Amino acid sequence: MQNLPDGVIPDLNDDDVGVVYGVMVGLLSNDFSDEELEQTAKKLRDDLITLPDSAKVELNGIQEQQILVEFDPVRLGEYGLTVGKLQQQIQATNILDSGGEVSVDDKRLVLEPSGNFEGLDDLARLLIPVGNEGRTLFLGDITTIRQAPISPPQALVRVNGKRAVALSISLKKGANIVTMGKMVDDRIAYYNQTLPLGMEAIRLASLDVHVQKASTTLPAI
Repeated sequence: MQNLPDGVIPDLNDDDVGVVYGVMVGLLSNDFSDEELEQTAKKLRDDLITLPDSAKVELNGIQEQQILVEFDPVRLGEYGLTVGKLQQQIQATNILDSGGEVSVDDKRLVLEPSGNFEGLDDLARLLIPVGNEGRTLFLGDITTIRQAPISPPQALVRVNGKRAVALSISLKKGANIVTMGKMVDDRIAYYNQTLPLGMEAIRLASLDVHVQKASTTLPAI
């Protein structure tokens, strides 16, 4: 897609072949965390998909998260645990399905949960067998669990020097791109009246504007 700001790259995968994202909205801010920006962008997505002519709304610039389970190997040894045993216990749960992965660092496990994981508290309450007497401890009692963006960051989007999330909107078959563009403009105006101070929504791509200009410059027949 031409004339996009630097760093704005539509995420087109195989499922999107033939899909045209005619309007792109950017949510910008340097005053909020990536998580806050992402959560707000998801709310905007849920609103934009309700527009009569919207077929799909894709988010770009969302930072993938990983779960870090950090530990002291000496302390694990006091409970009769090794890093390998701890890894096996986590992999044996339904927190990770076939798509999830656990990688081992010197003093931490890096998790990519994709099963029934609902949050850090969910993981912290995982019972880990220790010793030979049937004793169990919560994972959160013997490790430190935190969430962090995958490093290095992937698919970053910046617009006008600000951190951004791009919302790409595709058109339903037979719908009018100009009509949808006007609806999106109305929503952007509303967002900018209701968004927290320091966060703004703007147009990033405007195929509808080009279509409208082309239709108004056609020679009369």
